[in-house]
Amino acid sequence: MRRVLWAASILAACLFLTAAGIGAQDPVPAVAAGAVLLEDLVAANRILADQGIVDGYGHVSVRSDRNPNRYFISRSLAPELVTADDLMELDLDSNPIDARGRNSYQERFIHGEIYKARPDVMAVVHMHAPAVIPFASSSVVLKPMFHMSAFIAEGVPVFDIREAAGITDMLVSNSTLGAALARALGSRPAALMRGHGAVIVGPSLPITVGRSVYLKRTRRCRRRRSCSAARSNTSTRRRPGRPARRTAISGHGRCGDERRSDDERWLVRKRIALIVWGALAAAAAIAAPALAHHGSAVSYDVDVAKLTTITGTVTQWVWRNPHCFIMFDVKDASGNVVPWTAETSSTQSMQGEHGWSRTTLKTGDVVTVTVFPSRAGTPAGLLYKVVGADGKVLIEDQSRLPRNQRPPQAQ
Repeated sequence: MRRVLWAASILAACLFLTAAGIGAQDPVPAVAAGAVLLEDLVAANRILADQGIVDGYGHVSVRSDRNPNRYFISRSLAPELVTADDLMELDLDSNPIDARGRNSYQERFIHGEIYKARPDVMAVVHMHAPAVIPFASSSVVLKPMFHMSAFIAEGVPVFDIREAAGITDMLVSNSTLGAALARALGSRPAALMRGHGAVIVGPSLPITVGRSVYLKRTRRCRRRRSCSAARSNTSTRRRPGRPARRTAISGHGRCGDERRSDDERWLVRKRIALIVWGALAAAAAIAAPALAHHGSAVSYDVDVAKLTTITGTVTQWVWRNPHCFIMFDVKDASGNVVPWTAETSSTQSMQGEHGWSRTTLKTGDVVTVTVFPSRAGTPAGLLYKVVGADGKVLIEDQSRLPRNQRPPQAQ
């Protein structure tokens, strides 16, 4: 996360110097796809950035849910900065339907040609994660190391661009090279690209993003296994009477969130990504100094007069750094359920200053939450206060208040 924040700061500085040009761009027209699909595509960009699958390069696309001969992808932009206004609609020849002067990714042909060859594919990710690149240049076969990477057992072929076009810059920058990559991929869920990266596909956007994450984690688990084997001189035997080690390979180590269902995991990641990375994108579009506090000052209206109180049912208490999140459902005046997210501070701060832990809130708890609302008007806010169903105040973080609005004891 620190690496991404640093990179976003540099990008923000550049964007600040060209703010006039950004503001002068024509508005993006409505595109022929469901709003949820496009929101998912924005979230996918940010999730992949958060997980280290993509950095300033790499891209993700999704096939249109209304026209199978079209797909959506961002304009040429770092994934962590993508918003809905950056999305473009392309045909399967990877020609923009309405570019409006916006540049496309040079390697967009990866996506178009795979969609042509694979009607079953609904989403495509192209990434350059260093963890998997060595497997494309060695005789070592990439194998699944734990249950969440079982899709690798279907086979992960290697695409060598030299076989298709000789010596090149290694970019899949035209339809001929894109078609060659699609042939190498075949019916598999992923393919490695020698000296370049990988391409991952799937029957839906959440599944494709998940496969991308676990393709990278498989390499990490494999490295841990190798290190463990080197230390103990064996990776399978243990002394009689000694319990088996708990490792990431067995699924009981640090890869704990893999035990959640695919749908739940996607929803958690999506909601966090849309808030955290949305704040970073907004900060980058305004000025570099705004990133001084992870974008909170940009994304929330921190004013006592704007405090908003809502009551809802907890759906998820996300205990993670750099910030924890309370996710809860609220019924509006019409009886519709609106998913809200309240951002808190780090796990260290929540535990040390407020006595909270990962078990403080449970799914189904009814809570009354007071937040500084999102400036964008989305159902999200910066946490100020939480009151339980029994009326007990679980937290009242007066350090959130502007200094001139704090009570004397909190100064």
